[in-house]
Amino acid sequence: MNDNKSTPDISPPRLRFNIGATRIDCGREPSIEDYEGLETLDSYLVDYSRAQTTPDQEELNAWLLQQAIDGASILHVGAGNSSVARLSASRARWITSVTVSKNEKEVAESLALANYSCALINKYSTSFSNSLPAIRYDFILDNNLASFVCCQRHFETYMRGLVSLMAEDGILATHWLGMQWICEADAFRVDAAWRLDAHTLGIIADAFCLTTERHSDTFLIKRRKPSGR
Repeated sequence: MNDNKSTPDISPPRLRFNIGATRIDCGREPSIEDYEGLETLDSYLVDYSRAQTTPDQEELNAWLLQQAIDGASILHVGAGNSSVARLSASRARWITSVTVSKNEKEVAESLALANYSCALINKYSTSFSNSLPAIRYDFILDNNLASFVCCQRHFETYMRGLVSLMAEDGILATHWLGMQWICEADAFRVDAAWRLDAHTLGIIADAFCLTTERHSDTFLIKRRKPSGR
């Protein structure tokens, strides 16, 4: 019998890819408050403002400095000690960094670089891409794409945001060490499926019409070129 009454849509969100993640939708908006307390752990999970640049970030920085960054725009997701800005500010047109740590933002601002800004925001939030300068980035660096992800829905939101921020020939660079590391602190507990390898990164990239290239432990993600180009 059809009484013509509408029923709410309770179907799960449509996914772009499947790498075996079990937490599909965390049911809340990610924010910087999600990370409160994690910076006090011995492993410096969040606040790298006064820490040495990590080995994976060092390798990404070395790769970046070998690229044509003169006049380029650069997005660094995870400001840390602002190593990317300090190394590239004399050559790049603009550098933006993103962080969930107030200390990292303070360090970024203390550098007083005219072409550098730092945004305090959770990259998995729905407002991520709209909170940054309205420019397209030639180079995007994130050595921890999924290390702190709350659920697949918000990871897909983040990837859509990154694609919208990439220049036509832009490059997103990440690193094997960051791909393999996930936050397992009791207060966070990231799903083990987000410990990425080359295969799962390729699945994710393909879902967003992107391709991957591996150069040693650095992975480069680019827009898929239309056939014939």
